Amino acid sequence: MILHMFFILLFGLFGGRISDNQIADYLKTQLSEYKRFEFKVVSMPRLLNSRSVDVEFAKDKELKINGSMAYLPVYVKKNGVKTQSFITLKIKLYQNVWVAGKTIRKGTKLDLSGFNLQEVDVAKLRNEPVSGNTDLREYVAKRTIRKGTVLQQNMLGKKNLLGRNQIVTAVKKIGNVEISFNAKTRTGGNKDDIIKIYNYTNGKQYLGKVINENLVQIIE
Repeated sequence: MILHMFFILLFGLFGGRISDNQIADYLKTQLSEYKRFEFKVVSMPRLLNSRSVDVEFAKDKELKINGSMAYLPVYVKKNGVKTQSFITLKIKLYQNVWVAGKTIRKGTKLDLSGFNLQEVDVAKLRNEPVSGNTDLREYVAKRTIRKGTVLQQNMLGKKNLLGRNQIVTAVKKIGNVEISFNAKTRTGGNKDDIIKIYNYTNGKQYLGKVINENLVQIIE
């Protein structure tokens, strides 16, 4: 707090033109994808220790974010010379994301019952969080997700159209004749994937091409 007030004092004494409110307004334009944010000034350009210095946002440069740190580009002007510099900020970025309400084992099909939608600071996360408008039913857990963990993109595995041990209709063409029977999948897959199935009445195994969630065409 003392350090923060010191920098505000420097702005007043030496001609700085950027206040906390102005920084907040600038961040609103740059961080619109987040529900809200918080920031704290960590350091200012060294030239602000000099007299007759003007500071303005470098709107032609990008705000740089690295984890919970942000580097706000500014131009510092002294004696007619303009220099680019940065205001260093510590930030918190809040989004509505899915948080595991229980431990979910690897390979488990995901649904809303296993997660709670919570407002969380995502700046400290290592990977991109899963937003609240993501349909979790399209995915399986790529790894074990512990209770209280924020769901992140690297934890999602695409759910197969067909899973293992699923009953399907198997079809096979012999000349102009098509035969069909019930079978079970040994491996999972998506449309046009080649999977293993078997006739559970006689145990004979086949390779088949996935047509849809109920139909597999035998190819061997």
